[in-house]
Amino acid sequence: LMSLFKWQEAVDAFCAFIKIKTDFSPAYHKLGKSWKELKNLGEDGEVFIRVIKGLPKLPQPYQFMGNSLKEKGLLEEAIACYKQAVELAKEDAGLLVLLGEALLQSGDVEEAIACYLKAMELQPDFTKPYHKLRSIHKFGKAKLERNQLEKLAKCYRNALQIQPDLIEIEVNLADILTQQGKIKEAINCYQNIAYKKTRQSRPEFVEKHWNFHGLGRPNFIIIGTVKGGTTSLYNYICQHPQVLPATEKEVRFFNKQFERGKDWYFAHFPSIPEGEQFLTGEASPTYIYEDEVAARMAASIPDIKLIAMLRNPADRAISHYYMLKKLGQENRSLERAIAGEMEVLSKVTNRSLEELSFRDKMGYLKCSLYVYFLQEWAKLFPKNQLLILKSEDLYRQPEQTMKQVFDFLGLSNYENGDYQNYFPGDYPQVNEDIQQELSRFFQPHNRKLEVFLKRKLNW
Repeated sequence: LMSLFKWQEAVDAFCAFIKIKTDFSPAYHKLGKSWKELKNLGEDGEVFIRVIKGLPKLPQPYQFMGNSLKEKGLLEEAIACYKQAVELAKEDAGLLVLLGEALLQSGDVEEAIACYLKAMELQPDFTKPYHKLRSIHKFGKAKLERNQLEKLAKCYRNALQIQPDLIEIEVNLADILTQQGKIKEAINCYQNIAYKKTRQSRPEFVEKHWNFHGLGRPNFIIIGTVKGGTTSLYNYICQHPQVLPATEKEVRFFNKQFERGKDWYFAHFPSIPEGEQFLTGEASPTYIYEDEVAARMAASIPDIKLIAMLRNPADRAISHYYMLKKLGQENRSLERAIAGEMEVLSKVTNRSLEELSFRDKMGYLKCSLYVYFLQEWAKLFPKNQLLILKSEDLYRQPEQTMKQVFDFLGLSNYENGDYQNYFPGDYPQVNEDIQQELSRFFQPHNRKLEVFLKRKLNW
């Protein structure tokens, strides 16, 4: 029926099928697609209401249907399904998180926060709502009012009373205190988080060396790139027995929180006594792109060791697009997004590229023009403080690449045997024409990068 474009009949058929087999998720996917096609043809909401009423009165069918509709950008309908699922399973924290995600994507921040807080209340040890709330107040998905910050701070303090060892809660509280301008309180929180994380991963270090009043400082920073494999690299480094983790992978101090002061930043790292052979660091993959970051680092921590992960620029751009698409921050098709940026960049002169004056706004292609960013870093840091890796090498030959990293950091080699890919991209096969167009676009810039690095990249 779908192949014949008989969308109404297809909707009816899938509804009938779901009544018989409620847990067959592909049927919901097809039903969602059929409904979207009907809606594109101008169908009003009555058909959708019939679809909803026709589903079995169990939470799972409404959840599956909501997932399908949300994936297709039909947020209003997805929210209706999730609400029905929540109504049928009021104690299910996971369903509340799904509803919160859809509400947030639709712009209803207040209701999304309410869902996440309710999920926390139902299941205090369920970490997902804490991560979702953090995406709002830490990563700027929405600007929170003063009363909302107060409400969240109170909820986090209450949650800590119930789950004092759940680090995610205290991280969120520290971020809220930072936003409220309560820097001393935030610093105390971050120091406590650093203690808890180090106690979990390196209890012997805590027993021998922990200084509850001392501030740490990073020995290394992974500066980029976005969708370049920085999460995997950071986790591999932190598995070394002489590496202590920061309070979080991405501190984003030098581009987002610089006005908070160095004490705020250093509180994110465990204090390492002089002479002890331990290291700590962070990985903020947007650092590489922003002009002021390199200068600020050179002034604040001039001896820092820097690592940049460079991925095939076409693959990185595509992965970046689909990441934002999944987050609901990109509505254009891949073709339109790429074509629009290519048109802008085609008018930029080589001189402007060299001077970085083209960077008024980040873009999928711009973030893959590595050479122009690295040239600026090389002006401020000597070669022996900057390690540049190919992402492909990390995944194809992890042992060899990590030996290179540990040598650079002055650590003995360490093979853990577990080199999983953290946060792999999950997106549809990209049209070959787009791949080729991107490859052609990046070729001259890749050649400049090879000259700069004095090595072949084979992109």
